[in-house]
Amino acid sequence: MNKKPIIFLILKILSAVFLCVAITGIIFVVTGFGDFESNKFMLGGIMTGFGVFLAFTCAGIGFSPELSKLSVKTNKYILQSNKEDMTEIANTNAEIQSGAVKTLAGAVKEGLTESANESKYCKHCGAVIDEDSRFCKECGKEQ
Repeated sequence: MNKKPIIFLILKILSAVFLCVAITGIIFVVTGFGDFESNKFMLGGIMTGFGVFLAFTCAGIGFSPELSKLSVKTNKYILQSNKEDMTEIANTNAEIQSGAVKTLAGAVKEGLTESANESKYCKHCGAVIDEDSRFCKECGKEQ
């Protein structure tokens, strides 16, 4: 069994603690509302801001293994539910590619046949020579 590191549990607990800090800050703001000179109002605002930020940060990191697993399961579900459509798309792409390969192979074959009819190559050095030549113009050897 693949055991998760303890840090994820600690982050989950910290997110709950920071959420409590944020709620306490909201209570301070509400009870000190209207009295902008009150320390409760300022303290409550700071507690709420930092509490919410830290709670969501810790929760996001602490629950990341579960979120990753959920993401994988969601992708598997999407793939399974769209399997027929994706298979059809893959088959269509294969047909298109097959046709393109056949066309290209035909063009190459035709080009090789045309060039073979037009040119003759020296058996020794590979230079292009005239069709009716008995000797190579490059190396001088008999064909």
